Amino acid sequence: MKFTRLVPVIMLCLFNNVHGQIVINQFTYPTTVLGTDSLKIAEYNSSYPSFAPAINGIWDLSILTDSTSPFFAWRVPVASYQYADSNTYTLAGFNYKGNEQFSITSSGLTAYGIQIPNAKYSITSLTGILTDSLFIDSQTDLYSALRNKILFPATYNSNWTSTYKQDLSYHITSFSSGYIDTPGIIRTYTTQIDTVIGYGQMRIKDATGSPSDYLNVLQVHTIIAKVDSYFLNGNLAGALVLSVFRGYQGKKDTVYEENFYRIGEITPFAQVTFSDNGYLHVTKILTHMQRLVNNVEDKNTNNNIVLYPNPILNNNFTIFIPPDLNLCTYKLITIDNKLISNGNISAGINKLTISNTNGVKLFYLYILKNGIIVDFQILQNII
Repeated sequence: MKFTRLVPVIMLCLFNNVHGQIVINQFTYPTTVLGTDSLKIAEYNSSYPSFAPAINGIWDLSILTDSTSPFFAWRVPVASYQYADSNTYTLAGFNYKGNEQFSITSSGLTAYGIQIPNAKYSITSLTGILTDSLFIDSQTDLYSALRNKILFPATYNSNWTSTYKQDLSYHITSFSSGYIDTPGIIRTYTTQIDTVIGYGQMRIKDATGSPSDYLNVLQVHTIIAKVDSYFLNGNLAGALVLSVFRGYQGKKDTVYEENFYRIGEITPFAQVTFSDNGYLHVTKILTHMQRLVNNVEDKNTNNNIVLYPNPILNNNFTIFIPPDLNLCTYKLITIDNKLISNGNISAGINKLTISNTNGVKLFYLYILKNGIIVDFQILQNII
């Protein structure tokens, strides 16, 4: 009889938790972030859903019909920071590679700069001389201030701004202009504004072309405004250099994106680029298949874990773990990332008592299986 009475309570709690707000912070990431990301690009002429701000939105990107074959980006180890994400950057038609260096701290997912290997390009088409060339130097292009990709805790209505500058070093050779391996820099001032405008569930195509499960995501508006200045040999660059880089002093560029982040991943589950500040005209969609490639179950896909009562009653609460998730662990932390309790839990009903709850209104509860987060819930406390 006791089990019979428990079933309606479990189902009610389950229904109430399916559409809860999503929170991303330091404890939602795995212990290591090295590895390989599998990515797909779909061009602007795909069919796609509305990307208007949404609460409990549903975004089905498995309908994209012209996704290219998967390509890969690598997370490589670096000496100073936790990892570096490989990427290809474009400078006035010149493509160069770089590894943007990140760490995950209690404050956020933070970038410190880009590690760039050297690259050489011909500028013969501009000068008419075969030996004229442009070199992008091997360098670590550090930001003058932190670039926050995600600021913790990230949830609905969160926002953060990053303002920094960076100097990209180059050398140019143009015999007719008197430049022989002459050094210069491109100084870029960047302001990035991120705002969490919604949350919900999204699915994409996996590596086999099949729809994935719907996964929980945060919907983030991102505006990246850049201003470039060009220098050569310590002075403002002249007409030749500006023509090489197809720019002008004080050149302004603004990028408009919507990034859909899921818990535990660094690369957005989907990144949608727009040509306008009204976020209406899509120019590119990138989807991220990490943890979908080998049909690996994703985080936050198990909706059979139930917690009750919520709010906590007299420092006691119960977690129901389904049989297929036997032998899990849990972490209970505060909104400011203080660990309150952790331990092992088994399949079935687990009754827990916690202390140190005075003055704390909200806790974040993470259920982990083999170190992977399989469920996240917000636990309220009446004080």
